[in-house]
Amino acid sequence: MIAACNLDHDGRQVRRYVGEGFHLHQIRAARAVTPSALTMDIFRLAAYLRRERFDVVHVHGPLLSMQARIASWIAGVPIVVYQAHGFYWHDEMRRLPRLTVGALEWVFGRLLTDYLVTVNVEDHEYAVRRRFRCDPTQIIQVPGVGIDPVRFRPVGDDTAARRSRDEIRSAVGLPSDGVVVTFVGRLVAEKGVVELLEAFRHVAARVPRTQLWLVGEVQDSERDQRTGEWLRAQLAARGFAAVVAFGRRDDVDVLLRASDIFVLPSHREGMPVALLEAMATGLPVVATDVRGCREAVQPGCSGILVPPRSARALVEALSGLVEHPQLRSQMGTEARARVLTRYTTVHSVERYLQLYRRIGRDLSGRHTATGQGGGRRGKSAWRTVGWQWGTFGLTPRPWRNGVRSNLD
Repeated sequence: MIAACNLDHDGRQVRRYVGEGFHLHQIRAARAVTPSALTMDIFRLAAYLRRERFDVVHVHGPLLSMQARIASWIAGVPIVVYQAHGFYWHDEMRRLPRLTVGALEWVFGRLLTDYLVTVNVEDHEYAVRRRFRCDPTQIIQVPGVGIDPVRFRPVGDDTAARRSRDEIRSAVGLPSDGVVVTFVGRLVAEKGVVELLEAFRHVAARVPRTQLWLVGEVQDSERDQRTGEWLRAQLAARGFAAVVAFGRRDDVDVLLRASDIFVLPSHREGMPVALLEAMATGLPVVATDVRGCREAVQPGCSGILVPPRSARALVEALSGLVEHPQLRSQMGTEARARVLTRYTTVHSVERYLQLYRRIGRDLSGRHTATGQGGGRRGKSAWRTVGWQWGTFGLTPRPWRNGVRSNLD
């Protein structure tokens, strides 16, 4: 198997998850619909796929998944797997854009996809009901991307973890009886950060010992640059001493263990990884009543669901948890238990193994029928590429794209 995945600019995240035994290539793809994105980017990608002769392409991301599926068709890739991390439309989207996006998903699912993977039940049911694939067994529901419950765990009796928690809280000037509300995600409007900041202003006025930690950034490729600029201006102008902006961090698990409440006021989600990581850490959560969130969170048990775009509802939910530590403890315990029974890496990996075993049988049947081997390595190997956001150029560079060979 050869796997490719462009997750970041310098390859650190790829190395972190897959080790050092990989070559890294530069892949370029736009995050906005442009003439180049609909023409040259697709042909460059098709040339790469044709040259490498992959048996399977596993694609992610709204725009890139469409580019990669067209390129795979041009290159003659036998199997295409599309993983929808939440269909792009949401409950409040206007009718015409919603119908347009839905129609595109249907066409690409029917014509250019062999297997469709969804990460929440609602998307799975919708895809089956709308017949995105003629064979409903080719639409697979995976419970998120899988959470590591060892890395994301409560402080418990871990002396080192408790010391780290105390040091972080002390470093940002939090009093001993202070309460931390943490947000992890992109600092863009669709993540609800505008209403979150407005809501927290009222929460902090009601309970001055409360802090809001913002963990995340706005990438240069992000379409919404205005919200990040607005957020920085607000924090500077109003002097939000109770708001700490950490930026992008690789130690999110450590920050979560130093927190008391997690909040995710997104306008749309698929199956939010940050939310599940916080739940695994034993934090009560406040999230919006949107797809993915309402599947993960049991209202009143493991957390609180509020309407999207409602600062007032956020104030009431957050204030209730800030003022009631026993309720926080009870919900945090239930939140971790829910992740352990549904959303760990064990649960998700097993579904992927089932899918790829089926793909293996499918490829073996095709190779037997045609008398040809799989890719340039013959019958004994598959070649698989998984595409996410990044950049694709004519000349690959030694980073961005993790590649590994394995004949088993």
